[in-house]
Amino acid sequence: MLLKLFGLLDLAAAFVVLFLGLSIGMGRWLLILFVIYLVLKGLIYFSVIGLIDVLVGIVVLLFMVGAGWAFLKILAFASAVWLAQKGFLSLVR
Repeated sequence: MLLKLFGLLDLAAAFVVLFLGLSIGMGRWLLILFVIYLVLKGLIYFSVIGLIDVLVGIVVLLFMVGAGWAFLKILAFASAVWLAQKGFLSLVR
């Protein structure tokens, strides 16, 4: 059950990161919520996958403070793909 919940939250985070990379505006509270979710989940379930979740949270945080580097946009799209596939696989297991 917890795996399905994390899968849904990872899919939602993927959409948030994708919209952020496409410069589609969202509420700051939503971004902060997903940064907290990704970083906490990555630290609690510490592994390589957890470390990637922490890095995705840092990418979103950098976007929030206004760092709009082109490399960061590429990282945002890669992060969205990572979260989407991880969320999808969590839901079908």
